[in-house]
Amino acid sequence: MPQGQSYVEKLTWKQAKKNITPICHKLAKIIDDINPDDKYALYKIRYPYGSLIINNGHLNVVTESGRAVSLNDPSVPKELPSDLSYSPVPLGVGINNGVEVFRELSDRVFSIASWEKGLDIGIWEHMGWTTPYNVSAGARSIYMIPKISLASGHKRLKRDYRITTPAPKQSFYHWKLFSQIANSPAIDIANRWHCEIIFFSKKWVEALEKNGQKDDGSGWSRLHNYLVAKNLEHSLYGRKRSIFEIVWEIFSRSLTQKSLKPNPYVMDTLKHLVFVGTGGSPGSVPNMGERNFAPVDDIQMAYLESYGMKDYIPTIMEPRYINHGKIDSVYYSLQSPTLLESVPKSKNLVSIIDNARELKDLAEHFLSEAFEEHIKIENQPINKMIENLKFEIFHEETYAYGREIRPSYEMPEGDPRLIHSPIVIKDKKFADTSPYLHGCIRITTKKEQI
Repeated sequence: MPQGQSYVEKLTWKQAKKNITPICHKLAKIIDDINPDDKYALYKIRYPYGSLIINNGHLNVVTESGRAVSLNDPSVPKELPSDLSYSPVPLGVGINNGVEVFRELSDRVFSIASWEKGLDIGIWEHMGWTTPYNVSAGARSIYMIPKISLASGHKRLKRDYRITTPAPKQSFYHWKLFSQIANSPAIDIANRWHCEIIFFSKKWVEALEKNGQKDDGSGWSRLHNYLVAKNLEHSLYGRKRSIFEIVWEIFSRSLTQKSLKPNPYVMDTLKHLVFVGTGGSPGSVPNMGERNFAPVDDIQMAYLESYGMKDYIPTIMEPRYINHGKIDSVYYSLQSPTLLESVPKSKNLVSIIDNARELKDLAEHFLSEAFEEHIKIENQPINKMIENLKFEIFHEETYAYGREIRPSYEMPEGDPRLIHSPIVIKDKKFADTSPYLHGCIRITTKKEQI
């Protein structure tokens, strides 16, 4: 953020349209036709990497010190809660960098969605939904594949970047550490990563409530219809899930007919993997130098230069949807699960490798199921999507099992993204013995799919 630029700016539509038009051209055209006067305020808020935009379903704003606080915090100017508290989450357009919608449960992150630029924030709430989710500036479910818990390296990192958090013993804690690196005084403030959201004030929503549902072709009516269409777009997760529940019921009955009784946790895992593979939830992908969801280059350089990562490439995983023709493979780690379990875990501990082997067998049963005999839905090619799914399971070499569970050192052979580095590195290799890769599944769809 350039020196002297505020974290919160009050704008008129004439000022905001230059940011919104390139991203939401149709929305901007509708608002231009409305031609709102300067009383229709908007607020551009810059969120530092790792800060919570939404915390437990309620908006945070950023103070002049760069700290994200509740809209009702005493340090927040009274004008902001007056203009933005019309909903727990006001309508907001992302204009720079992305966000992740998630929920933390114990020591795991349940990733719900990742959004880049556009009118996404506050849509559910505007339509009357209330959600207990958090939204982070940038990626929350972000992990470095090599271990980063070396005491001497972390000591240097604390000294150079003024880090206060301890060395992470689990990948769950990587995000907090990466957030401190991204906002460290060691990184020039003008170059620090920020996510920018433009929020609509209360006056916009009051006018929408008064004029939006008249269906008279006016600008306000068209704006209302635009928001309804966005809500339908956001309901895709639920609509896909409802169709998928039918698929899963068919599969479960098939297993019963075959007298198969798989581990419920493995069943939950496979269900989640298929949902990820059909584009319902994000998986993880290696970052290739993009800064859309995190200042990955800054984090990697900190570990190469300050921490002193000697042997391994600092591969970073971040959330992405499988996207046919663009992103055809994503990953899921049994060591860092991102699913909600439907039943409590058994007291009898089962190893990752045992789960991986059972998962492989169960996946083969699932992919061989003839779902097209049971499900025929126009414009929902669920059968084709399932047919083109492929699951590859990797583990460290000691526990590899033929072609069923492959050694993790083979992973870059099928995906060179895993060995991307911000600088040319000699004598550094892929961290194939990392705990993150113990039971790591690559989910792939064929390009000729839809």
